[in-house]
Amino acid sequence: MASFKGDIKSKALSMDIALNVILPYDHPHDYSQDPCKTLWLLHGQGSSSASWMRWTSIERYAMEHGFAVIMPEVQRSFYRNMEYGLDYFTFVADELPELCRKMFRLSDKREDNYIAGLSMGGYGALKIGLSRPDQYGTIGSFSGVADLMRIFDTMQSTLEPRARAEYQGIFGLEMEPKEDDDILCLTRKHAQLPKEQQCRFFISCGTEDEIPTLYQGNVAYVNLLKELGLEHIWFEQKGMHEWAVWDEAVREMLNTYDQVRKYHV
Repeated sequence: MASFKGDIKSKALSMDIALNVILPYDHPHDYSQDPCKTLWLLHGQGSSSASWMRWTSIERYAMEHGFAVIMPEVQRSFYRNMEYGLDYFTFVADELPELCRKMFRLSDKREDNYIAGLSMGGYGALKIGLSRPDQYGTIGSFSGVADLMRIFDTMQSTLEPRARAEYQGIFGLEMEPKEDDDILCLTRKHAQLPKEQQCRFFISCGTEDEIPTLYQGNVAYVNLLKELGLEHIWFEQKGMHEWAVWDEAVREMLNTYDQVRKYHV
């Protein structure tokens, strides 16, 4: 197993940006013949590309399943091409996979590619996965923002000027998400695809999550997935908005959707 942190040059961002990578090079699977599966793992708004490595056992889980894990840095951008800022969506959705496949032997088969994240990263995983269903077979959202307007409506009266300015820089002065920012709208469109082109979903949230309406928003999103007939797993956990919840969620997602462990550590 190899893990490292470095910087890559992004044309979409016009700057160097941090990247954390896990590679299962000593796994018994022969990657010279068959490129490895990849988990594109996204951080939350208060964390960084290094946080999954610091606070979870993701390296051990990657080793067990023979996955490469790519963890990009996006600051506090909500994985969006910011209204007044940088094009982080383009970077993660389009540029990053191309760059990483040039550097590492990663599979480009959609069924071999998972995208997942926590909180803001859960929103990013849903937005990117639903916008690029030809690239990803599995989407994981852990305590993610599935209903952006529900969160915005809750925050409107309590946002401090500095926080409001930050969100306006991301989403625009009116803080009204566009159609391609709306996870509910993207999900309804996704359900119209042929079955073989649809993603499968792993949605989780702690029942005591302290962010107002976040748990309720995830329950409502799972009900929408049921209504639309989209394949999904709802993994409800006892816990708050915390790393113990997210560590368990990513482990459960891999154990559920990649059931054959190739290696035990």
